[in-house]
Amino acid sequence: MSSVGQVVGGAAGAVIGFFVGGGPAGAIYGAQIGMTVGGIIDPPDGPELEGPRLQDKQIIVSTYGNAIPLIYGPENRASGNVIWSTGLIETAEEEESGGGKGGGGGATQTNYSYRISFALAMGAGTMVGVNRIWANSKLIYDATGISLPAVDPVNGLIVTKASGTHSVMEEMHFWPGTAVQVRDSWIQSNNPTTPAYRNIAYIVFKDMQLADFGNRIPNIEVEISGGATTNVAAVVQDIAGRVGVHDISVTGLSDELRGLVIARAAQASGVLAPLAIAYNFDLAEQAGQVRCVKRGAGMKGVIPVGDMGAVEGADNTTEPARFQTVTALEMPKSVSLTHLDPALDYQINSQRAFKDLGNAENILSVELPLTIDVDEARRIADRTLWEAWTARRSVDFAVTDKWVRRSSGDVVGVIVDGQTLPYKIVRITRGDNGVNAISAQRDDPEVYTSDAFGTNGNIPSNVVQFPGVTRLVLMDMPIVQDGNDDTGFYWVVTGENTGWRGADIRRSIDGGSSYTSMSKVGVRSVIGDVAVALPTGPTDFWDRGNSLTVVLDYPGATLESMSEDLIIAGYNAAWVGPATGQGGEIIQFATATLTAPHTYQLSNLLRGRLGTEANTTHGSNEVFVLLRTTTLGRSEFGPADWYTSRLFKPVSVLTNEVDTAAQAFTNNGVGKMPRSPVHVEGVRDGSNNVTLSWVRRTRLQAPGLGLGPVPLGEASEAYQVDIYSGATVVRTISATTPTASYTAAEQTADGLTPGNPVTLRVYQLSDVRGRGFPAIATV
Repeated sequence: MSSVGQVVGGAAGAVIGFFVGGGPAGAIYGAQIGMTVGGIIDPPDGPELEGPRLQDKQIIVSTYGNAIPLIYGPENRASGNVIWSTGLIETAEEEESGGGKGGGGGATQTNYSYRISFALAMGAGTMVGVNRIWANSKLIYDATGISLPAVDPVNGLIVTKASGTHSVMEEMHFWPGTAVQVRDSWIQSNNPTTPAYRNIAYIVFKDMQLADFGNRIPNIEVEISGGATTNVAAVVQDIAGRVGVHDISVTGLSDELRGLVIARAAQASGVLAPLAIAYNFDLAEQAGQVRCVKRGAGMKGVIPVGDMGAVEGADNTTEPARFQTVTALEMPKSVSLTHLDPALDYQINSQRAFKDLGNAENILSVELPLTIDVDEARRIADRTLWEAWTARRSVDFAVTDKWVRRSSGDVVGVIVDGQTLPYKIVRITRGDNGVNAISAQRDDPEVYTSDAFGTNGNIPSNVVQFPGVTRLVLMDMPIVQDGNDDTGFYWVVTGENTGWRGADIRRSIDGGSSYTSMSKVGVRSVIGDVAVALPTGPTDFWDRGNSLTVVLDYPGATLESMSEDLIIAGYNAAWVGPATGQGGEIIQFATATLTAPHTYQLSNLLRGRLGTEANTTHGSNEVFVLLRTTTLGRSEFGPADWYTSRLFKPVSVLTNEVDTAAQAFTNNGVGKMPRSPVHVEGVRDGSNNVTLSWVRRTRLQAPGLGLGPVPLGEASEAYQVDIYSGATVVRTISATTPTASYTAAEQTADGLTPGNPVTLRVYQLSDVRGRGFPAIATV
């Protein structure tokens, strides 16, 4: 790779172009007088100028031989050139899909993730510091207001999340571009022969996870401060020196440069042109020296009309001054000036200056790849517009060596219709006969002043969006739809930060020694915390006496009220239970009242839904989960995994597994448990024999009233009835229909008195799970 100066060339004669006044300044090519003053009206012949462009700073590249950017000033947003990388590193992870309904081994799916480490060369010379970094225009690093150590000239600076910066990156290395910096340890560990890249400021991004960027290197832009070069005068001297012009006067250039990035090989003239436009100076050769001449200076004498007819040719004839005016139709109606706006995070903004009157139609576009605020940019646009209109009037005349001390760039007085007017000399050619041919353009000091205000651009809020912690709730609960009729369990997640991008749910079966991916998820569920324990309530009709107060996790989550008809149809269902995920009641709510930020009071409740009527007693610190099929996750590992505690980690995207807390959960197969029967009755005959009967329910969706019996939902119909004497089970009766007989003799044998009430529990059986939820009755 080569620096800009090396690509342009060190010899003055290597640069194509001309410079007003000629002489040794030919290496630079007159940036203002030859280009923006004369060029607005009469563009010079010759090659097009190539200088820095606004778009140069926006695209990250990796091209051998590309110029290393030059960075000037403290306020720059620039991309860079990839000078080293590991290439994409692929990680394969097996995601368990669990066992089938018969309990056999489940299938696994292999998922791939990608990461990369790479070094980004930012510029030649010294980098003072990095303030912010964007990836695909998203802010991923922000050290604004953070007191970090200075970048060490030898060892650079390593910044991690622990450094206090707002960063989604685990680790970055900043290298200042000094002549003494050492090799980066991370690069060296991957490639021992990689150099230290001395005199190049660069950044090493270590193990950047690419899931958030489409599994490719994102476009990186960096807010970077170039090294103590903040004065325009120093920048002009440095650029001129890079093409071999060292005798250049910058006296009078006192402006401070906020930012300039030269990101490709360029002619010095093209680099200096935007500086001359922005900071209002001309480049001219005077007395054999290149000088930066501020515009708007006073007249250096008045040339009498009689001196404008110097003798030319053998016949000693004289030629009067020739005045010319460019027609208004050829002039600009407006100037559109684009610049880098610090208020827009150094993105492109545009300012316009207009000439309201007249019939000009042209639009002059000016591109300034400089960091300039909107007011300054608008005033430059005004100045450029009115400079063009002023310079439309020109004059050519000849004078003797009496005026030999006048140089290009000088303003002289020219008498026009008895009035002395300022004209700027743009070219002087001296002949062997001592006659000096002068070309000058009308000048007006008033055009260099403006008090106009610029137009502010709009930019959305752009702060580092941290992924934050993922909250995972695992629930051992009844199935909510027939498609979930398996041996698995439900789970939901949410990200508590706005920057949450999803998570990888990982599971350990060896006590946390290792984890495998269970599922990847990118959608939030509505999860909250129960402020006060929900009291016990009715399950056979609306509970209008109790209410539930819920504080939602994610600020953007909401709950809404619905009609009672919709509630009966199945809407607004939620699971309320302990953080362990065991037990828990499924409720529905018709009314959701926002009582405080993120806090809702839920009322008009249906309780004990989907067979959870036995779980209406609640404790403190319970969890609320809104049950939506679009956000419910479900995982299955077969019945062999039941009753065993497993560890789970919800690893947020762009975070590490080791930084994620583990949580325990046991799947007890509740989804496979038949619901409790209902309407348990006992009928005695004259001998006190009891005939028991009940009505079964189903785990599957019922077809509706009047459409026949509900689906069985099990491999076969089977029941067990436990008979109690106090708290002791004294007999278990098996049945294959919803009826059973308990004779007086059996009652006596069990220590009960025939004719007395009998306490019992009725269970429907599952071929996989065994007993379901009991129906408790006394008959």
